[in-house]
Amino acid sequence: MPRSTRTSTNENQPLIDRLADRLLGDGGLRRASRIASWTFLVGGIAFVLAYFVPGLLQERGQRAAATPGRLVLETPTDWFGNSPELAGRLERLVFQHAGTNPTNRQGLVHAHDALQSSGWFTSIDRLERKADGSILVRGSLAQPFAVVRWGNWDHLVDLEGRLLDWPFKAGQASPLLPVITGAQTPPPADERGRRAFGSHWAGSAREIEAGLALARAIHGRDWEAEVRTIDVTTYLDDRCLWLTTGRGPRIRWGLAPDEMSASELTSNDKIRALDKIHATYGPLESLQRSTLDIRHDVSTRTRMVSE
Repeated sequence: MPRSTRTSTNENQPLIDRLADRLLGDGGLRRASRIASWTFLVGGIAFVLAYFVPGLLQERGQRAAATPGRLVLETPTDWFGNSPELAGRLERLVFQHAGTNPTNRQGLVHAHDALQSSGWFTSIDRLERKADGSILVRGSLAQPFAVVRWGNWDHLVDLEGRLLDWPFKAGQASPLLPVITGAQTPPPADERGRRAFGSHWAGSAREIEAGLALARAIHGRDWEAEVRTIDVTTYLDDRCLWLTTGRGPRIRWGLAPDEMSASELTSNDKIRALDKIHATYGPLESLQRSTLDIRHDVSTRTRMVSE
């Protein structure tokens, strides 16, 4: 009976246990083999963790570093939200210097300096790295207002004439931006000869300052979009600004809006004159003249338009 009971018990055991009984018995040798098996298993897991996991973490870190995070402005503007190219440009600039390591505070300092040097912020209080990996910029974003053509490039400037870091091939900038041509003063540069973004181009160039003043004066007029360029080529010599209108006449504007002369109408009078001409004769390009001088009295302008 005992043998029969043992046989029945063995038959109910898993195959691996019955093999172990035959090979190792049920004494100390079997217990030692179990310990050895668990030791081998734990050692194998430790080897996998030590050999493969660091490489996986490094690869993951490289992927994260290759994919910049998100740049968030504390005070966003509508035009910035509609400029994905600029947003991407600034994001790459920030994360190139800041990296993705959440403990890298020095990287934020470098990113702050890089943003400041781009000219795109009139002021930057600080940069903050958020829990989701994005970087928040607390500062005031510059407003692009016009482009100044120098050589084969159109350079963005803000309302005050500060140079911004985003040059375009001549004629490739937004058609909504006034184009100032004929600049005699080169873009501002630092001591190494590099573009000094954020510096006032207009502050050291009287002709560009005059051109920007005229662009601000005519902004919002019904005929503003018909003005192709504000030409400042001769301004340093004769203090005369010109408006070009494509196939229409070159309009001799004269002095900058902030200048006065007894021989010329005021800037407001000139604007009202162009408003009336536009309302009476239609698009400026339809005027069959090569030049139109609006510096003088109304009767002279009316005669010149009707000739």
